[in-house]
Amino acid sequence: MLLNLECRACHRVFDADVGQVRFVDQSRGPEPVFAKAPCCPKCGERSNEQVYLTEVGQGQLTEVWFQVET
Repeated sequence: MLLNLECRACHRVFDADVGQVRFVDQSRGPEPVFAKAPCCPKCGERSNEQVYLTEVGQGQLTEVWFQVET
């Protein structure tokens, strides 16, 4: 799956192939877990904590959430 992200280090916005997305329950709610680490074109491979979801990415992830829930 392609997901629109922003690198926290260089603030570049990019589309990353994160593979299959699953959701793990945390105390603050479900958290997405990616099968593949996102790769910033400038900084290289990043962890979930090193990227932000853009507004577009949030919409993409919401679509996946509703597909999983149905």
